[in-house]
Amino acid sequence: MQDEDNREIKPVLKQGSYVMVMNLRECSLDTLRNRNLITSVQYSAGMKYRKLHEISQLGSKVANLSERIDGSRSSGNIADHKLDAMQSLARCNGAVGPTSADVLDLVCGKGHTISDLNRIMKWSKNYGGHRLREALGEAAVHFGLLSKGNTIRG
Repeated sequence: MQDEDNREIKPVLKQGSYVMVMNLRECSLDTLRNRNLITSVQYSAGMKYRKLHEISQLGSKVANLSERIDGSRSSGNIADHKLDAMQSLARCNGAVGPTSADVLDLVCGKGHTISDLNRIMKWSKNYGGHRLREALGEAAVHFGLLSKGNTIRG
């Protein structure tokens, strides 16, 4: 058996006679959400970042044609949806800042756990989880899932 065949699947929601199951080891965000360590808005922002990261990493290319329909000689080798995802990630990374961008890339994009994050970034044991929640909140504001609110007090 491969490692993927030994996944942990737990029922999460009962609806009448149906039980919805979810693979908690597929993504560290699923585990954090199941343990109520992140909010549903933070989870949505993380999953949106993960989806954009996956699309931007796809290896698909547009067919290389010798003669293009519009008559131009340059051939586009990157699909439009991949370029859109790369631009969206760049805008998000610019909005959240370099440290939060690294955190989102490691946890949401590459699937590392908080323990891995602490080890890679050389942070203390409790700081990675706090920093991840902060980065997910910043991403949620950027994606429009959460309003920033009034930051001026007085």
